Amino acid sequence: MKFFKVASFLLSLSTVALAQDFCNNASHSGEKLELASDSPNRKGRHGNFDYEVWADGGNNSATFYTDGSFSCKFSNTKDYLCRTGVQFSSPRYPSEIGKIKAEYKVVKQNAQNVGYSYVGVYGWTLSSGINGVFEFYIVDNWLSQFRPGDWVGNEKKGDFTIDGGQYTVYKNVNGNLTQYFSLRTSPRTCGTIDVTAHFDQWEKIGMKMGKITEVKVLGEAGNTGGGCSGTVDFPYAKIYINGDLANTGVNSDNDSSGNSEGVFSFGNFGGNGGGNTGGGNGGGFNFGGNGGGNTGGGFNFGGNGGGNTGGGFNFGGNGGGNGGGFNFGGNGGGNTGGFNFGGNTGGGNTAPPSNGGGNTAPPSNGGGNSSSNRCSAKIVQQGYKCCKSGCSVQYVDSDGYWGVENDQWCGCGNEAPKCVGKQGYPCCKSTKDVVYRDADGNWGVESDDWCYIG
Repeated sequence: MKFFKVASFLLSLSTVALAQDFCNNASHSGEKLELASDSPNRKGRHGNFDYEVWADGGNNSATFYTDGSFSCKFSNTKDYLCRTGVQFSSPRYPSEIGKIKAEYKVVKQNAQNVGYSYVGVYGWTLSSGINGVFEFYIVDNWLSQFRPGDWVGNEKKGDFTIDGGQYTVYKNVNGNLTQYFSLRTSPRTCGTIDVTAHFDQWEKIGMKMGKITEVKVLGEAGNTGGGCSGTVDFPYAKIYINGDLANTGVNSDNDSSGNSEGVFSFGNFGGNGGGNTGGGNGGGFNFGGNGGGNTGGGFNFGGNGGGNTGGGFNFGGNGGGNGGGFNFGGNGGGNTGGFNFGGNTGGGNTAPPSNGGGNTAPPSNGGGNSSSNRCSAKIVQQGYKCCKSGCSVQYVDSDGYWGVENDQWCGCGNEAPKCVGKQGYPCCKSTKDVVYRDADGNWGVESDDWCYIG
């Protein structure tokens, strides 16, 4: 009994030491990914962490690292958010997830004209089971001159001690938008947030928790009049579920390894931003997902970046391809023998020119090539396909006109668009139901995400 007491005491000391360590010595590490807030890849996964950057106007960017840390830069914006953490594959109640906690360190730099700001933990969903859109904030700090005030909510629930800190709790309902806030009474720049403790406290005072689709460490700043600028750095940011780092253990939605050998490797059925980075090397079947694939033979339905380098069939998706047999690889795909319906920018093979998609075949090939005039060459050079005829322009940047097919970006012709998406979101394909209005216009919802009506 004494041994266990001593062991428990030593463990508590080591935990405190670790906490002090990341507060005192945190720094970015791993591969970095730099993105503008209007990038087509403004939302996704980098390493084992899900990320997103979003802004309403201005010149903004974010840098994400594979260790989960990130840095945010915003200029002349009305509202700006950047965050990393975990994105669930489907909405779920907190009780279905387990115990959630966040660790972070924030370094504020050069914030100017910031009217409101939230630094802490954030999540939102369109399918909460409450009333339309649902957002939650646990605010430990802010970039504005003053702490957010009573204006954040139309119901002030009072002050509570949550996880050893003093927080004021608010509920805000505005049409079909419901927001929950916990605002720390005094800011801190580093620490651990017991997210589940806040959820439990909200439930106790009648703020029913809905389903959630993400839990992320957040930096947000804005000014309704515009002109908000600054930088904020998070050299440490982690989300844990039941004691395990989210996305890396048993709580992960997506496997990050797959099998290294064997008859069957099903890798991962991930999805956008998910998938796996390993797939099933060595042979057999692989249904890998983004980044998946195998290096042996057999079948591969890998998804983006998938494919195999051996033989057999490959339906790899962007970047897929193999060394023999059939390949329907998608952008950048192709093989060195057999049939290929590869796609743009590198598809094709060294077989006879009657192949379905090769660069050496006539322009009438089945997969197209980078000389196609159906869409911008700059888009094709990035590895994206041209959309099918009759596509609808969802987004415009200096590279050209973008559309969406099968939940993937594609080049949508060379003519001026009938509709242009806003704030990085696409135009609505069919819905005309207005869910939300702001300065940019009317917004709807399709496939559990925002879309622009006009």
